[in-house]
Amino acid sequence: MRGWAVLVVVTLALTGCVGGSDDDPTPTPTASAPPTEIPAKPDFDDLVVSPAGLGSLRVGEPVEDSEMVSFVPDYCSTVEGEGRSGEGRWQNTYVPREDPRPFGVDVGKDGKVVRIDILDESLRTADDIGLGTAVEELLSTYADVEGGTANTLADLYYLRTSDGTLVFEVANNLVEDYYEEDVVGTVVFLRVVAPTVDPDQSLAGTDFYAGRCL
Repeated sequence: MRGWAVLVVVTLALTGCVGGSDDDPTPTPTASAPPTEIPAKPDFDDLVVSPAGLGSLRVGEPVEDSEMVSFVPDYCSTVEGEGRSGEGRWQNTYVPREDPRPFGVDVGKDGKVVRIDILDESLRTADDIGLGTAVEELLSTYADVEGGTANTLADLYYLRTSDGTLVFEVANNLVEDYYEEDVVGTVVFLRVVAPTVDPDQSLAGTDFYAGRCL
């Protein structure tokens, strides 16, 4: 009788162990999200300016999603001189810092591209509009272009989309002899701004270019 009782206790103990495994099943592994793939750096000659940005550099998107720029921690002090505020700047990865920049970029505190200034005449839109384009060609090419607030140096136009805005500044002749005669009536400033940025702001006559060290 005593042996039978021991057998019952052992059997119940084993049954309890099995029951416990059913109550605490092994968790199903959760698949992790695949890492974001950064687009390959485009060739300079393949870059196209659009309301969304320049090549893989897109306004309103994280700057680290593009290999067209890299962060230079000591840019302001080593390139633009001591005493400049904001030591680091995002700079293009196409030409050395000492050479004229083909474009400049401003990045917000959230790490997203706010603005891209086009500084090289060879960087153009898919419709071949860029620095040096006559205003008549600009207006005939983009029927949806809007006129902005002009100043004494430039007339302002912009092409707004949900992805961003292309801003064109065309040299006027309100200030005599400010521009060479063949420059008047052509695009002298071209930039792309994020959808959250007011495009109706002229930069003519200022040093407020993208990536500037104050």
